[in-house]
Amino acid sequence: SEGRGVVRCPGKSAKRSGGDQRSGPACDAAQPGGRLENRALGHSRAAEPPPTNLKKVRLASANALTLDPEGLRKALRDGLQACGRITTLQKQCADARLLFVGIQEARTAGPSARQSGGFHCFCSGATARGTLGCELWVNLECSVSEEGDAFILPNDLALAAADPRYLLVTVRGAALCADALVLHGPHTWGKDEDEVAQWWQSLVGVIRKARLGPAVPLLLFEDSNLPVGDV
Repeated sequence: SEGRGVVRCPGKSAKRSGGDQRSGPACDAAQPGGRLENRALGHSRAAEPPPTNLKKVRLASANALTLDPEGLRKALRDGLQACGRITTLQKQCADARLLFVGIQEARTAGPSARQSGGFHCFCSGATARGTLGCELWVNLECSVSEEGDAFILPNDLALAAADPRYLLVTVRGAALCADALVLHGPHTWGKDEDEVAQWWQSLVGVIRKARLGPAVPLLLFEDSNLPVGDV
């Protein structure tokens, strides 16, 4: 999907530099299947940046079924074409000039962050049983300006909240200010309706704690497991 009306933070554009090797903020450790909330490292909630129209940005969301190395090896043993899945997906995303990619059911360890294939990747972490898990891939080689000279830097990014079913990342840089939420909602069949509704209400509370406010766009990458019209 494509969207307009993202927000640029005040200050000089973050121009691409071949010598810029800054790494992103470290993620707090958590137990497998645990939860990390409200820990946007170094990002102030004091001021809201003014909105600025930028070019169209390309986003994508996908349920990957698994990106976990052991899961891919098992799939390969079972005769499934899993070899090189991460590399192939990242090449496809880079060729399509996708700025953000949200992944559900990644089943990777976390909370953690890594750089791979020109993307800065955040992982929420799977459950203790190795299920669920969300990821957000941020393209560091795709400009967010019409001029092609404004790039998101690793230090612009911070993990604000993480759970096997959701991942919230804040972007606070000269090139872009936005919040990105990847989520994988619970199935409704066989579940108590109140239990499902409570999960969604809890998620709203997490988002409100971590976000600057409505002046900053919320980019949503969602596998809600709900019928169309219920969200």
